[in-house]
Amino acid sequence: MTDIYQGELQKRYIRMALWLLKKKLGSCSDSKNIKEDMENCGNVIFSGLYQHLINVTKEIKEAPQRHAVRDVSELGIWIAYKDTAYKDIIVYMLNKIINDKEICAAIKQQVKPPNEWYPNVWHETKRQTDEGKKEGTVPKYGKSFAEKVFTPSEQIKRFKKIK
Repeated sequence: MTDIYQGELQKRYIRMALWLLKKKLGSCSDSKNIKEDMENCGNVIFSGLYQHLINVTKEIKEAPQRHAVRDVSELGIWIAYKDTAYKDIIVYMLNKIINDKEICAAIKQQVKPPNEWYPNVWHETKRQTDEGKKEGTVPKYGKSFAEKVFTPSEQIKRFKKIK
């Protein structure tokens, strides 16, 4: 099982900041309350953003990564919806984005199907590691070459050898 806690230091900081933010916001910001608020949201824009988030994150194969993406994004959408200081600005920005032909063209060029998303490709490399361990081509506590590409500590070792 992988989680952002086992990743790079910066990712751990993000996770801790998210936890602290939710703690300071109180019980209204726990995942259950956010979910209830957003599912009963009367604003079509924010309700739609939330539903798209839920549907899109279902495409992330590993639960810890799916939950990490969902937690951060869900909180952002919820804050933007609940806090009137942000709501008008977010709606204005969304309107600018959908009317900006250059941004829309760039989005179309960069859209990838779910099987090509970073977390899902990484998931596949871990499956390759598991198969290699069963076949005996990967040591018991080792990783396949493909999975090492997704492991920051392994990449740092490789880059240090190049220098």
